[in-house]
Amino acid sequence: MHKLKPWILVLNSLENNIPVMLLYVLDSKGSSPGRQGFMMAVNAQGGMEGSIGGGIMEYKFVEMAKEKLKEQETIQTIRKQIHDKSAADNQSGMICSGEQTLLMYSVSAQDINSIAPLVESISAHKNGTLEISEKGTGFFNSYSTAGLLL
Repeated sequence: MHKLKPWILVLNSLENNIPVMLLYVLDSKGSSPGRQGFMMAVNAQGGMEGSIGGGIMEYKFVEMAKEKLKEQETIQTIRKQIHDKSAADNQSGMICSGEQTLLMYSVSAQDINSIAPLVESISAHKNGTLEISEKGTGFFNSYSTAGLLL
């Protein structure tokens, strides 16, 4: 259940008041090591689960997440990474010639109301939708007409 591990880290971190960051690949093109849907969680104690593609680019984002968590800085940002050393901007440090767009999201205490049912849904092998916006998160599962949007 590798898909579940990052979400369990997020949930456990929230339950124990440990700041946690979600890194999520929103889009990828070409020879990008991180594909759409790849994600990882990083918490303030150095716990990590998942992957956004590996290599120097992943290392850079993990370190950035740790720094933001250490500073207790809330972040919700989208960053494009180009895997080409000749790119003028947004170089990832990789040379595989693709690109990917990443979301960095500081998960907050209020998000537990979406993350807990998400973990339950994945554990039960049920589909659902996690919605992330500047207002927070919402989780909608396929076996209930009720959804959560915070």
